[in-house]
Amino acid sequence: ITINSNGQSTVYANPRPLRKAEKKLGKLQRQLARKKKGSNRYAKQRLQVAKAYSKVKNTRSHYLHQVANQIVDENQVIALETLSIAGLAKTRLGKSVLDASWGQLTRLIEEKAVERGREVVGIDRFAPTTQTCSICGTPNGRKPLNVRDWVCVGCGSRVERDLNAAVNIMLAAGLAERINEHGGDG
Repeated sequence: ITINSNGQSTVYANPRPLRKAEKKLGKLQRQLARKKKGSNRYAKQRLQVAKAYSKVKNTRSHYLHQVANQIVDENQVIALETLSIAGLAKTRLGKSVLDASWGQLTRLIEEKAVERGREVVGIDRFAPTTQTCSICGTPNGRKPLNVRDWVCVGCGSRVERDLNAAVNIMLAAGLAERINEHGGDG
């Protein structure tokens, strides 16, 4: 999810190319396992498996390039949260994290930003972006990942987890001003 300085947010869908191709890849791998190593049929099957994996990689790469280009073209300053992707890959969400290719996306954004003269700001991975209300700044504590929205104990407003984190990342980067009773239009 991205958010612009004017408050407009964009949610990018995760195409999950590996998840979509898992059934086909499994079938091709089983067929390969049944072939005798060194035979011509093994070589042909091995090429089919390689082509299927290559298609997954190319699909993911194409989508990531599109997203990175759009983000870099639309923004002068880009704030990214520096997550430990290797650490996240070791959790039970590892397959989903790696399928989304967060590391490759951040690398592409940084490369394209340098090419186009944009600035990339990194936010500390330990900043409580999902735990702090972006409206009033009240810390609301840790929440499990299945809690996608919650009610702030400080101001009573309903907060959507990802949008709140995006706003807090902008605030941490100094790209936005917190809107509360002391300033702003509302």
